[in-house]
Amino acid sequence: MLEQALFLLIFFLSNTIMTVTGFAGTMLAMPASILLLGVEDARFILNVTAILSCVFIAVQQWKYANKKELKKILLIMLAGMLVGTVLYRIIPMSFLLPAYGVIIVLTALKRLLLPQTTSLPQWVCLLVLVAAGIIHGMFVSGGALLVLYATLMLQDKSEFRATIAATWAVLDPTFFVLNFNPALWNTQNIILIGLCIIPLILSVYIGNWLHNKINEAYF
Repeated sequence: MLEQALFLLIFFLSNTIMTVTGFAGTMLAMPASILLLGVEDARFILNVTAILSCVFIAVQQWKYANKKELKKILLIMLAGMLVGTVLYRIIPMSFLLPAYGVIIVLTALKRLLLPQTTSLPQWVCLLVLVAAGIIHGMFVSGGALLVLYATLMLQDKSEFRATIAATWAVLDPTFFVLNFNPALWNTQNIILIGLCIIPLILSVYIGNWLHNKINEAYF
């Protein structure tokens, strides 16, 4: 019960941030969720709940999405996801989990400590999107790398959120299909997904309110 309560709190906080920004929900929730629920259950539950929240935001904010960039992001990240799905199945978890943590920390340090880059070579942008797809194919949380690309191409906060949310609205169901496992549809996981509905609704409401209040520079 304590593990479930902690998970629901983490889910609420991370999904509120995701609603504000359009990304980072699963990325923030995944490390602690792995410790509380285990890797497979955490991936499954966060994938299902991310589909619900991202599809809702994508439909609600579709008019703000940058359709040209969305098509480019999806095409490249889908290719990366296929690679990530294969790598997840063949590389030992003892290597994957530390590597995942290092990538998240290095990406965060880059955004915090290094000045904002005004442009990147096309080949670097391509590699960033492929890497984002690979990470998403393994841990349903490629947003850390995608944001490096998106902050260069999507300047308006509403355009940023709508485009990124639409990306997850396509990639997360794809992840679900690629990693479908009937064994994960057990009573415990279904109950926990059901318990996520109320914090999900609250986080979307609060996140939308915060998004409308926050100024462009702070965003």
